[in-house]
Amino acid sequence: MSIHENETPNAHSRLGRPPVLSEAARCAQIVAAAEAVFLSNGFSAATMKEIAKAAGMSKRTLYKYFDTKETLFIAFINEAEVVPDALQLRHSDPREELRLRFQILLRHALSPRQIRMTRLMIEEADTFPAMAKAFYDRAMKRGNRYIAETLSRLAAEQPERDSGSAEQLAAIVTGAVFGELYLRALLCENSAMTETEMSRRIDVALGSVFAGSRPGGDDQPL
Repeated sequence: MSIHENETPNAHSRLGRPPVLSEAARCAQIVAAAEAVFLSNGFSAATMKEIAKAAGMSKRTLYKYFDTKETLFIAFINEAEVVPDALQLRHSDPREELRLRFQILLRHALSPRQIRMTRLMIEEADTFPAMAKAFYDRAMKRGNRYIAETLSRLAAEQPERDSGSAEQLAAIVTGAVFGELYLRALLCENSAMTETEMSRRIDVALGSVFAGSRPGGDDQPL
């Protein structure tokens, strides 16, 4: 018996065919391709033809999953991670937890991907106002909630200090940490920060908000 007689009838027809993807996997593939095109070209300049090509499929197949560029853009924004799950970390010392959470937030917010995504959302805010608000709520408000949670723990240890609500203080401290650095990254350039520079900035910002404290010291609490 020859080797060809052992082959199944469809052996050759299966060679080179891409694996069959589930509906969820195919949608994820499309959204990933859309992200690359949207972040590179912007929403207005992006085309479904380019997205289909990036996803490795025809426009006809793409339209089976997303009937318009707008619905695909909404899916991309809604599925994007705008606040890292690492913010859920806990530390026995709320002061250290506060610094660690700010390091995670700052590192994430200044990442090239997040800067491009934020610029894109600002550009399309007038076209998608509800989505722009949802993006803000998921990014800034959710991040502030984690900071407020840690500040509440810190306040419980120092009941004699009245700094207002944890949510208000979180917004103030976050503004001090991000400051002009974030605005410059959005409008001009986004220079990478070393971990040492990041820690120093956070310590200085915390020290400016919590009067009389030394964020970098071990003998004087925030």
